[in-house]
Amino acid sequence: MPETVPQSAAQATARVFLEMRRSLAESTFLRRYIYPEESTRFLGSPYKYGIRLSRRLRIKDLVNHLCGNAPAATISHLEAFLSQHLVPSLPREFLTAVEVPTTLPADQAGDRSRALAAQAIATELPASLPYAYYFRILTRLAARCDGSYQAPAQQREFLAYLGHCHRNTMLKARHRHPSLWDKARGHYVIDSRGCAFATQFVQQLCERRLLQTDTRFLDLGSGIGTILAAVHYLSPAHATGIEQHRGLNQLAHALLRKLSRLRDLEPSRLTLKTGNAFYPEVIDLTRYDVCYVYSPLGIDVITADAVLARLRAGAILISNRRPRRFRDQVQTLPNIGGVGVYRKLAH
Repeated sequence: MPETVPQSAAQATARVFLEMRRSLAESTFLRRYIYPEESTRFLGSPYKYGIRLSRRLRIKDLVNHLCGNAPAATISHLEAFLSQHLVPSLPREFLTAVEVPTTLPADQAGDRSRALAAQAIATELPASLPYAYYFRILTRLAARCDGSYQAPAQQREFLAYLGHCHRNTMLKARHRHPSLWDKARGHYVIDSRGCAFATQFVQQLCERRLLQTDTRFLDLGSGIGTILAAVHYLSPAHATGIEQHRGLNQLAHALLRKLSRLRDLEPSRLTLKTGNAFYPEVIDLTRYDVCYVYSPLGIDVITADAVLARLRAGAILISNRRPRRFRDQVQTLPNIGGVGVYRKLAH
């Protein structure tokens, strides 16, 4: 067997920094070493379940886990990162709540709620941290120690980065465009379900073979671009987003630029338009195989029928609005994330 080349102190430190970067994108690590205190309760019924994770850093255990038998200099560098960058920027707690359909038998609702909460934590907890900041700092620190050490972002790192960028972009949208925000009911025209929904949505579409290399996907009312980004980076399909509000479209462009720092964009598979999708001269809906439209507050003009009227036969509509006029001209497919899926039939 070939002899193992011993790592220098600098190489060991670079490895630990990159392992820290990966670990901060993993909910299991975060719950064990940073947010170990957990409290849960049902919120009025077994159909709604809330969970709170409180921050209590286990610094010594964290350092031992990452460093093992690393040199003292490596341990010192990691402790410096923790005290200077991580600890001051960590949220004090993480909160989330999940709901299950009331059609589920009450004796099954509790277990289902807890399972959904665990899934939500797996994606939402890393995204609740300023992960883009940690990624940038830790990558730079590793490069300073060992410039030859290459470590492209893994999938879980990219998803944490996407989640963090989504949260920041939503805050910017609320601040810059308050007229689009209904404080009593949530977002007015922005799809507010977030990165966790977007990634699961795309994964389910891929599992159903609805997003393939030759698929043309359209997000009608693409807002800040989270669904568009998920389709582009997590599937081989061509993704187009069209958004009428110029300010939201500018935020979508900014979101995509940030993501391109981790993974290159493929311009041939991505299009972002500004305009009214119901003007044929702006966009031809017959060119698309899958069309997604979600109306958080049920804006009247964006109905399933209005979209179906312009789709070609065989195209898929994914919408939270049910067809009325076209209900006899669609094949209803299993929903995705609680959103209806319809295939337009030939006349």
